[in-house]
Amino acid sequence: MLNKKEFLEILKDYLSNHFSQDEVSDILRDYEEYFIDGEIEGKSDIQIIESLGSPKSIVRDLVGEMKESKVNYNNKRFDRIHDSLSQIKLRTKETFYKTKDVINNKLTPNLKSDEDGLSTKLIKFLLAGLSFILLIIWLIFILVMVSAGITIVALNIAFIALIGTSGPLFALDLSIALLIVFISIGIIGFDILGIQVYLYILKLGKTLYKRYMHWLKNKKKYIVAKERKINYKGDDIDE
Repeated sequence: MLNKKEFLEILKDYLSNHFSQDEVSDILRDYEEYFIDGEIEGKSDIQIIESLGSPKSIVRDLVGEMKESKVNYNNKRFDRIHDSLSQIKLRTKETFYKTKDVINNKLTPNLKSDEDGLSTKLIKFLLAGLSFILLIIWLIFILVMVSAGITIVALNIAFIALIGTSGPLFALDLSIALLIVFISIGIIGFDILGIQVYLYILKLGKTLYKRYMHWLKNKKKYIVAKERKINYKGDDIDE
């Protein structure tokens, strides 16, 4: 059977494989205290060692606890990051909708009162300016998408041409042929992904354009209604 000195030396060897020198010293200090407490209680080294278990099992349990604590720490850290991102997302969303509501209210003529809100002329001017800015953005978007579409088509044509001319390489070596096949599969995968992203962005741009045109159409209806109301009151005054 092991004595105290042998037990601690073996334990130190096992600990050195998994922990730093400072951590090993701290753990050994704790187990030395176990022996001191046991000696005070009148226990022999053999009895204390039997109650503690083998050095290997002790280290295995300590390593398991260390891994579990790291996992818990990483999970907590991930949760904190996730919570922070969720808060940022929520605040950004709230700011966006508040700004949207303010702009929407400011650019909507007040049909109930002639004094409240912006004048129809100013609203027309602001809508024209906003439409001009968005028109420039839309034209840039179209140019970028057209360029991206041409690039995708050109790359596909070049890839097909390259595959067509690489036929002799297949006859040289099987490994070269397999390499070309795997590279081709990877390129096709990226190509499909790129096309899907391209179509999604194109669809998103089209949707945003339709929404803005619908929003602008509603604003024009409010402006026409406001002007008719003003003209109607003017006719009453003239009479």
